[in-house]
Amino acid sequence: MDLRIERLQRQAAQCSGVLSLAGGLPLTSLLPTAALLGSVRELSPDQRDEALQYGWPEGSDALRAWVADGLRARGARVDASDVLITSGAQQALSLLVFVLGLNGQRVCVDPLTYPGALDLFRHHDARLVTEGCARVRYVVPGVSNPTGLGMAGAERQHVLGAPADFLIADEAYAELRYDGLTERPLFLDAPERVFHVGTLSKTLWPGLRVGWIVAPPSFRAELLDAKRDADLQAPSLTQALAVRILATLDWRRHLECARSKYVARIARLMHSVRRRLPEFSCVEPEGGFSLFLQCRERRLDEMKLLEAATRLGTSFDPGRMFRANADGAGCGLRLSPCNVPEELIDEAVRRLSRAVAVCRNAQ
Repeated sequence: MDLRIERLQRQAAQCSGVLSLAGGLPLTSLLPTAALLGSVRELSPDQRDEALQYGWPEGSDALRAWVADGLRARGARVDASDVLITSGAQQALSLLVFVLGLNGQRVCVDPLTYPGALDLFRHHDARLVTEGCARVRYVVPGVSNPTGLGMAGAERQHVLGAPADFLIADEAYAELRYDGLTERPLFLDAPERVFHVGTLSKTLWPGLRVGWIVAPPSFRAELLDAKRDADLQAPSLTQALAVRILATLDWRRHLECARSKYVARIARLMHSVRRRLPEFSCVEPEGGFSLFLQCRERRLDEMKLLEAATRLGTSFDPGRMFRANADGAGCGLRLSPCNVPEELIDEAVRRLSRAVAVCRNAQ
């Protein structure tokens, strides 16, 4: 991330009264805090001892079984032994960068995609492209980040047929499609070249740091060694808590509630954006909890706008964070309504519109 962006977003996060539209954070009120606290109390003495000791690098058997069950429900032929638990999806991506040897290699990404992956690829000197042959193609199917769009059938076939040795399918938001549909995993169509990455960070708690990889069989031993070298294991305590919560939580109902609340908040955000920010266009998302805006006026500078917005009590994620190449792309914004009380979403957008006016008047 551009250090200027991080500095301004930290500044906004530390100031009381800021109505921030930045961040890819799930809605806190959706997170089952009571279940978490209950899970801590309900662990037996033996379970507590196990949760506070070292575990195996591949992760908890029970948690791996839960992941496998979810993938089988989507048509995949997997079992617990096919799943490697990681410390969030970000560690999964980091392990894949290492195992696939992406230093100096071409990595094909969408024109707009997850900035954590872009930064990771750049740190390993990968050459980012948006078309053509590549060592790896990185995609975010199901619900993309930052646009919130799904992957249509034709696009899915294009991705599977892309001239890349391997595909990394990052399904962080896949269960948050508003229509409740969850597509069959990409690795089901190309099991020898697709790496599936998943996480609980968008549906349960980011702080649990629970993610996973289902890799082609020929890479599993090498990934397990890389995981062991990286941190020995994902934390035993958070895995034990996740298992306990998932055993008692009505997961289907939890996801239905999440989708319903995100639909309502995104609708309110879109209404405010269309009324107060006519300079920007946006496509209605199909899932997730963010909205991506593109300015119709190319002269508006993202960094100057972020500085003005921070002074006026709001924030956003600049579009350049999500682009492999931001040159000539114009001003883009990702907005999320999850950090703001629902009744204050319009006020946050009003502050952003004031920041736009300040920047336009200064030109």
